[in-house]
Amino acid sequence: MLRRMTAPPLTPSHRNLHLVGSASAAAALVVIVLVSTFVHAQASRTVQDGIYTSAQAERGQAIYAKRCAFCHGNKLDGGQAPPLTGDVFLNNWRADPLSSLVSKIHNTMPADKPGDLTPEQSVDVVAHILKAGGFPAGTTALASSDDVLEKIAWPRAAGNGPASASTTQARAYPPLGNMAQLMRESSFRTPT
Repeated sequence: MLRRMTAPPLTPSHRNLHLVGSASAAAALVVIVLVSTFVHAQASRTVQDGIYTSAQAERGQAIYAKRCAFCHGNKLDGGQAPPLTGDVFLNNWRADPLSSLVSKIHNTMPADKPGDLTPEQSVDVVAHILKAGGFPAGTTALASSDDVLEKIAWPRAAGNGPASASTTQARAYPPLGNMAQLMRESSFRTPT
């Protein structure tokens, strides 16, 4: 016959040890959460914290003038491409870390030669964009490392609520053509 094995009943001293262990584990968990929150808060920076140097922004300005100004305008105010300063620009990037902007520039710009800029050149261009946007320079150059860039955020919107209608209206850029226009031109053209 099989005997059912059961644990011996807990004595009052065992129950107290169990409660103390549970309380200690809960306290340790609270400490871990608080410390990790504090460390995360300390590690997070914003573009308002002087994350680039003036020399870096000057290098970025030279690159921008040669490679970006044709589309984005000499004053970064847009032209054939979106502006790189102002409320519309900030609202487009506010939810993403700075690494997203650097990656976009590095992988897709300039439009005529995507991916032609080195990571360092991309970061220099971002330093120029930040300077033109009124964000202060600091004493340490902005690194091109994703680990660093992912921890840098944009400032929150004024009032921490949704942006006003005037700041969310993006400028419309006319298309150069669409498939329907191309098909009409090539298919329905009358011979001359």
